[in-house]
Amino acid sequence: MGDKPARRFFVDLRRRNEFDEWGLELQGGWSGGATWVEVAYVRRNTPGSQAGIRRGDRLVTVNDEFVVFSEVREVMEALNRDGA
Repeated sequence: MGDKPARRFFVDLRRRNEFDEWGLELQGGWSGGATWVEVAYVRRNTPGSQAGIRRGDRLVTVNDEFVVFSEVREVMEALNRDGA
């Protein structure tokens, strides 16, 4: 994808309750030898797809937490924390 973002996109991602899934599969991250955590797959009819998240999108912040140098596990924990 390169270093220049293809688009800038901010989304307020919400789910009905803590048991709903986001519908996102993430890849990359610090432990994978990359710095970016990217969306690898978005399942249809989930909060992720309804918010307009697409495959290849890179996550920069989650719940106001900078996640560029994070592992995928840490990003998923941030998604599930604090009123998400």
